[in-house]
Amino acid sequence: MSNTQAQGSIFLKILVVVATLILIAVILIPGQIWENEEKIKSETLSDIESLYEAQRYYFKLNQDYTTDINALLMTTQNDSSLKAKKQIVDYTTKLKTAIDGFLEQQIIKSLVKISQNINNIVTDFENNTIYFAKFENIKTKAEDLNFKVLVMKEGVEQESYSMMAKSLDSLLNLRRDLTDYQLQVAARHSHSLTASIVSKLPEINFAAIAEYWQPLDIELTDLMLEINSTVLKTRTSIADRVADFQQSISSGFRTLEQSDLSNEISNSNIASGQVNSVYEDFLSDYLTTEKFVQYSLTDADSRLLNLSENNFYAPINNKPYSFQFMDTLGLVVEDPTLLDEIKEQAMSQVETIKNLPFFETYKTYLNVLDSLNTYATEVKIKYRRNAEVHFKTKDIDAVINNLKTTSTLSSYESLYKFVSDVPSSNSYSEIKAMVENTLLGIGLFKQIAETQIFGKLDTVHLELIGEMDDFNELLSGIRKNTHSFDNHKTLIYEALTQIKSNSSGANLVETLAKTELVLQDLFLFASEGKDESVYGIFSTKIINQGKMYGRTGEKSWEEE
Repeated sequence: MSNTQAQGSIFLKILVVVATLILIAVILIPGQIWENEEKIKSETLSDIESLYEAQRYYFKLNQDYTTDINALLMTTQNDSSLKAKKQIVDYTTKLKTAIDGFLEQQIIKSLVKISQNINNIVTDFENNTIYFAKFENIKTKAEDLNFKVLVMKEGVEQESYSMMAKSLDSLLNLRRDLTDYQLQVAARHSHSLTASIVSKLPEINFAAIAEYWQPLDIELTDLMLEINSTVLKTRTSIADRVADFQQSISSGFRTLEQSDLSNEISNSNIASGQVNSVYEDFLSDYLTTEKFVQYSLTDADSRLLNLSENNFYAPINNKPYSFQFMDTLGLVVEDPTLLDEIKEQAMSQVETIKNLPFFETYKTYLNVLDSLNTYATEVKIKYRRNAEVHFKTKDIDAVINNLKTTSTLSSYESLYKFVSDVPSSNSYSEIKAMVENTLLGIGLFKQIAETQIFGKLDTVHLELIGEMDDFNELLSGIRKNTHSFDNHKTLIYEALTQIKSNSSGANLVETLAKTELVLQDLFLFASEGKDESVYGIFSTKIINQGKMYGRTGEKSWEEE
């Protein structure tokens, strides 16, 4: 019995372990799948944008596009103007790093904190003058304290500190407005200002300045308390702000007091030397450093400079992205994902549609319309001095255009395009559009097969017959005329008769219904992609991410 209990216990433990592993998998794997889907999407869209920009840049230089990967790579990797732009950004980074490195020195950081908050106090007093005017005592104290604060920073008693503070303020302004300067000018000013600052540091009596600040700090606190005891408290928040400024100034002085000033000054000299080194580097590359500071490349330039062979292949299947150069859309860069699958499924319907009994009859009808249009133009040329013939030709042309835009003939055009273009198309979006339009067309022809109602086709067809009769009557009044539209009337009548005789029957309805179902499934596939099994029990979504096209870089994924 004990053996049975032991076996049961082992079996139970195994079940617990298996259940725990399954639970962990259920929790972790879906998240990993989602992260991988997002990664693939992000990389694919980034590749498409990079390749689009590369093609545009190539066109800018060569007045043409290319499908040659090496040509695109060579263009972006060896272009001197792109390299120059990158060099400007690199120089900017180098200068910014040197200035920031100087400003990050502990002694400089403390002096910046003191200087900036002194400026804040002075500015706040000046901005609140209008509030102090009605309180004479407060106004007088504020003016007195404002003067003392200015003396602390700019007084002759601390001339070295005053000169250092002015240079430091100028450096901070330069760093803030760096993009307003040419690289070389910014480097020269930075070198001059940091050198001026470090030259004054050994001369500054920091203890004396801190001693000057202590009673001033107390006076400021007293004045802020007095302000808060009046109605000014409800009109201005200067007291709270100045209190914060005071704390920052006092904190700066405490840091200086606790620092090894000799070592800090030495470090600042080294940092200033690095700024000078950048300036000297800039002098040796005048043509580049005469350009203005630029923190980063544009997105397009960054993509061009970082373009690699990997960007030409989709991450999900390593198939090359599609380049197309269309009359209507211009440049098109498209994801190849699922292209083979959608084309294979579409091709399975090409012969089915091509063999529909009415397919060739509609083609014949359209050919007659084109022939009629050509013939009417010949008549117009023959009697070009006859205004009535000219206008009658325009009437014929207008009715023909109306016929071609009827839902019936428009649907046939969709079917014809599907049959003609799917075999040669290498565009997922193009095939998807053809599938959608053909699906609508098949639905209409199924309805026609069931009801024998051709919509406006009959009405406009009769209108065209009437126009040809009118034209014949007009031509009969012209001496020695040999032209007539009777032949075209016969041809177009016969073509329509053939259409109608081949657009009915139970077999046709059944064929159209089956085709419609297949196209519905295909369009769903084209719109939503497919699920692919992961570890047998999970699935990941495989979808085509879209295209980038046109002169302005339209993105299909932003249109949905």
